[in-house]
Amino acid sequence: MPDKLSLNLVTPDKLLISCSTDEIYASGSEGDMGILPGHAALFCSLRSGGFRYTTAGVAEYAAVDGGFMEVKDDKVTVLADSAELGNAIDYDAAKILKDESEQELAKHKGAEDEAVYIDRYNKAALRFNIAEQCRKKV
Repeated sequence: MPDKLSLNLVTPDKLLISCSTDEIYASGSEGDMGILPGHAALFCSLRSGGFRYTTAGVAEYAAVDGGFMEVKDDKVTVLADSAELGNAIDYDAAKILKDESEQELAKHKGAEDEAVYIDRYNKAALRFNIAEQCRKKV
């Protein structure tokens, strides 16, 4: 059985990650999932959420905003609508954006356009949480 996975995470703009890794955790539309070498073939949609891959005990993080993931023959391909590496997210700016979007959401509670503000808050909170995970590992 192979001991590594080949990972490629691609956005419409660029190839964000291309590496060999030990394990992957992703936010599938039907729930979170872990992928190890030897995993059965899989094709699934991804929801907005955290993405983690670990190599030699070192975890790396990304914020993924939807897309698809294919697992086949220990090759994992993620086609993300958008994604950002955790170590590229400015922690302080992400915190400010999360706090501001939370305040905006509170102002629009019950309004017709509340869903727009919920989405903005969820994306800001995801980025902040990923930045926080990266900050903890340093």
